[in-house]
Amino acid sequence: MSSQIVNQDPTGYRLGGRTPNVVWAPADRAEAVDAIRSAASAGQSLVIWGGGTAIDLGFPPERYHAALSTAHLNRVIDYQPDDMTITLEPGVRLSTLQALLAERRQFLPLNPALPDRVTLGGLVSAASSGPWRAGYGTPRDWVIGLRVIGADGLEVRAGGLVVKNVAGYDLPKLYTGSHGTLGLLTEVTFKVLPMPPAVGHALIELSGATEVENVLARLRDSDVDPCVVSLLHGSGVQSIQLPTTADWTLLLEFRHFPEAVRWQLDQLSTASTLGG
Repeated sequence: MSSQIVNQDPTGYRLGGRTPNVVWAPADRAEAVDAIRSAASAGQSLVIWGGGTAIDLGFPPERYHAALSTAHLNRVIDYQPDDMTITLEPGVRLSTLQALLAERRQFLPLNPALPDRVTLGGLVSAASSGPWRAGYGTPRDWVIGLRVIGADGLEVRAGGLVVKNVAGYDLPKLYTGSHGTLGLLTEVTFKVLPMPPAVGHALIELSGATEVENVLARLRDSDVDPCVVSLLHGSGVQSIQLPTTADWTLLLEFRHFPEAVRWQLDQLSTASTLGG
């Protein structure tokens, strides 16, 4: 086994009341294959760790002998700004990716919490999206290619490096949201977007659950197209220090050309949009 043992006392990888015997941090795909095959041959269960932000979703494992960290699988494999695609290893942090894309006025339209900790492998495995989900969807809409090492140590390549890729089964959608149960993601290819020229926000103060339901129904039937629709209540309003004292607040965000953002914000103030 050539993989580096990164923690002789791996309590930081405790999960479901169990602590692994060892933590492996492969430096490349070959070392990852070695680690997975070693665990398989010994009949050991292996849990894949990225940033750990969604590791406790779902039922804890019944057996947990070893953790495999993607900390050293953190390279950018290929970036094609003109094609708006990028391929990375799973240990790259979301904040690192967004900073790289921002240099070319591009972004990945996924914004889960804790971007400095979220890894791209974890983001895909947990299908994490964030408040932008209303306008941009989930990782299933933005992953176009994957490389995965299965429990037998064999590697599968799914999807491709181009946006218009329709050959065969859409396996990236199968692996997205699988929480590492189908294998270790070793490469992820995303399509990305140009940064919007303008961003606008609106706060709608609401008096109670009935008004919330009515406003959301009217918003859905209107012509406005927010990329964020977040309903905040009580401490949720206070935690992000919004300029409102209402118990219920609807936070909307619009990302588009300046004229489109202004038009949508104007529409919110009309009786025809939200019923006055």
